[in-house]
Amino acid sequence: MSISPTEPPVVYGDESANSGQNLLDPHQPVFTVAGVHLPDDLAASIVDEVRGQLPRNLREPKYTSLAGSSGGRKALMNAFARLPEGSVRTYLVHKRFMVMTKMVDVIVEPMAHRDGYNLYEGKETLALANMLHLAGGSWGMRTPTTGCSRRS
Repeated sequence: MSISPTEPPVVYGDESANSGQNLLDPHQPVFTVAGVHLPDDLAASIVDEVRGQLPRNLREPKYTSLAGSSGGRKALMNAFARLPEGSVRTYLVHKRFMVMTKMVDVIVEPMAHRDGYNLYEGKETLALANMLHLAGGSWGMRTPTTGCSRRS
């Protein structure tokens, strides 16, 4: 893949279909985002090829539109096959874990900072979020693996 090192890259990204701000949705526990970095001419060629497979009433190629037909699925597979190695990046976040990191960032860290502790310096914020996420059930919180409270 030949991309100019002097020009800032144009990266296209999109999130998966998701339940928005409902971070505790049991039907969608993971948030996914993906980005594609391609030369303009290759990106245009791939999009034009996929658009050619869409019914004329659809303006934008969307996965849900394409996945519903065998022609659309074939267009997706052809598009994926044309992507150069290393051009796609994905990132997944467990929503319950993200809630714990936000709680630590918004509630715990400011209090520690006022008392003179830098919880970011030694990654204590991450350690605390991990502890809350994984051991929360022992404190009556729903656990990430069972979705149930473990109260004595």
